[in-house]
Amino acid sequence: MVGPKPNRSPSLQNYPQCDEEVQRLAKEIWGDLDGKKVTVRNYGKGKVYWGRSLEEVLRLEGIKPDFEFKGDEFTSIAWIHRRVGTVDIYFVANQRERWEVVECTFRVRGKVPEIWHPDTGLTEIAPAFWERAGRTVVKLRLPPYGSVFVVFRPETKPFDSVVAFRRNGANAWLPERPVTRKLEIRKAIYGVLNDPNRCVDVTKQLQAMVREGWLIVQASNAIAGDPAPFVVKQLRVDYVIDGEEKTAIVTEGEVLEIPEGAELFVRFPADLRVNSKGQVELLAYQSGTYEIQMRSGKVKKVTVKSVPEPLSLDENWEVGFPPNWGAPEKVKFERLISWTRHPNPGIRYFSGTATYVREFEVPADWIGKDKIIALDLGMVRHIAEVRLNGAFVGVFWKPPFRADITKFVKVGKNTLEVRVANTWVNRLIGDEELPDDCEWHPDGRLRNFPQWFIEGKPRPSGRLTFTTWKHYRKGAPLEESGLLGPVQIFPCVLIKP
Repeated sequence: MVGPKPNRSPSLQNYPQCDEEVQRLAKEIWGDLDGKKVTVRNYGKGKVYWGRSLEEVLRLEGIKPDFEFKGDEFTSIAWIHRRVGTVDIYFVANQRERWEVVECTFRVRGKVPEIWHPDTGLTEIAPAFWERAGRTVVKLRLPPYGSVFVVFRPETKPFDSVVAFRRNGANAWLPERPVTRKLEIRKAIYGVLNDPNRCVDVTKQLQAMVREGWLIVQASNAIAGDPAPFVVKQLRVDYVIDGEEKTAIVTEGEVLEIPEGAELFVRFPADLRVNSKGQVELLAYQSGTYEIQMRSGKVKKVTVKSVPEPLSLDENWEVGFPPNWGAPEKVKFERLISWTRHPNPGIRYFSGTATYVREFEVPADWIGKDKIIALDLGMVRHIAEVRLNGAFVGVFWKPPFRADITKFVKVGKNTLEVRVANTWVNRLIGDEELPDDCEWHPDGRLRNFPQWFIEGKPRPSGRLTFTTWKHYRKGAPLEESGLLGPVQIFPCVLIKP
């Protein structure tokens, strides 16, 4: 029992005798506890604590946390645990827009963890896990804002799991990051941005944090003190990345990452998975010597002599737009860019679904037994439907925008079709470039339905959208849209060590 000594009943039944009964029982159970000098007392088969936190009590009783994870200072993992009969179910969610490779420790022992993927419905045995001090440690790779269920069932057959995974002597769990870029922090301000008296210049602090063209920093008072107590602050950073000037603003408590979204494009040299026969399989995206150390002590060594370089599909796309929405019916994209950067205003302000089509060639040696081919769309704003050679591959709405296309691809010429849809934001902003044909209240509400609307006539202004609230103003920032890439076809070698 943990807590202070009660002095009254939570009920009014038999009042005031009920309070007297509670006080009598409390005196018997709490005894000489005062929560200050005396904080623990044995009573019957248990103990009573007063004046100690619940975490401290659990530690004193030898009860370890139900869940823990190991990551860096910016790693943020949310979780919840539910037990159904003899089955333990944990939901584990990455709270950052970046890949996380974490060791998660669960207060479960003697059970084989399964990974259930809520986005695809795929379930599989976790390839890498081990027991430590009465708990189970599971190695997890979580995509940006990704989540999994980790399920422990006692009836699962014993499994010789992986405890270490190396490539050329280095940790193969970790990703290989993009090529270093040139980053210069020009100006950084933290505080109430529209009030110079409640801001502090943190340019030098952030310049010192840049590592190999990367900056990851949390907007907090830890940077340079609190310039505006009891007020939610913001961090504004003006910077140049590879010669392009940009500005980023994040709110206190948020993590700023420059280049923005770069963590979405990390590449892993290999993956491990468990097949239906309970065998660990290696999926190698890069050549090298791989070592897989098992819990039994066995070490499996595999040398992958060569893996073909990925095929880049960033150029020469034919893009089709629906009629009567401002954009041309067909246009060629020499390279993939956001619609918002296109010189044609019909494309720049387009909202809806556009279809990207292009062909690519697959060599004969890419296809065969124990060979896998994957498609990576890079970045999509905001949702994509993919077809390959006319066959439906899937719908992709979150990073990583990747798919196994082995069963769809063929030797020689292939046709890839990607239908991409964005939000209504850009078209609403684009319409603000045209004359208004409605009357609005100062707060943005529509005063009344215009006559052309009531009569079902075309808009006299030429605007393409109609809302009862003016959500955006002329010149408002546009949302990046379309297939942004980089789009690549990845060959992979499947090995059963």
